[in-house]
Amino acid sequence: YKDTFMTKVLTREDTNQPYWKEKFITRLPTLFAEKNKSKYREKHRGVVPYETLTYGDIVSTITKTGLEICNDIKMGKQIKRDSKTYKKELGDFCTQFGYEPFKPAPSKTKKLQNQKRDKKYYERKQFEKP
Repeated sequence: YKDTFMTKVLTREDTNQPYWKEKFITRLPTLFAEKNKSKYREKHRGVVPYETLTYGDIVSTITKTGLEICNDIKMGKQIKRDSKTYKKELGDFCTQFGYEPFKPAPSKTKKLQNQKRDKKYYERKQFEKP
């Protein structure tokens, strides 16, 4: 997206107009664009200063934000994996010391399966033709 946008905009005479800089950010995926705008608002007292921003500043901020999001996703996945390991280790620890083993909460899928199984299904009545 960046390369295509830059090649089209940089050939124009009004390249440095705030409109194009704003358009560059707003055409990003919605949540990603909002996250970038909020970073600028934090730095500049609630306003995005499109007049003073350069395309290099915008691209570097977008890159940093993208890396932060990717790292957050990776950390979330790692925490999820680690929590499963920790629950197992805690259960082993409890049994070794004679305590009741730690039982993790049943997963959502098991709850859904039980709900489906407990549901009563009614047969559809066949209507006779007069």
